[in-house]
Amino acid sequence: MIHHDEALRRIIARAQEDAGFRDQLKADPRAALKTLLGIEIPSVMTVSVLEDTPTHLHIVLPADDRLTDGALEDAALEMVAGGAWHPFQRTMDSPPPPPDAGDPRWTTFGGGS
Repeated sequence: MIHHDEALRRIIARAQEDAGFRDQLKADPRAALKTLLGIEIPSVMTVSVLEDTPTHLHIVLPADDRLTDGALEDAALEMVAGGAWHPFQRTMDSPPPPPDAGDPRWTTFGGGS
């Protein structure tokens, strides 16, 4: 399984180098991630690709376990029971990477302009 931080690094690097991949990532993120990383995102998961602009900054927060009292929703429970995995699982011992100095794109897939 690829580590969340490594996956994010690869996605952002490729989107910055390859305009075609960036367009595909925004239009069809599931296909772009399968092509780049060789993983399929389960259909029960929503994939959103956001792009910062000079006037719009996105901040992505991790899921808040307090919203469900730690209980899994039905779709998530089915994934766990069926042996499915989250391709970008972040663990307690893998804190988020620090932002690059002066780079507002670190919180989104694909970055901004």
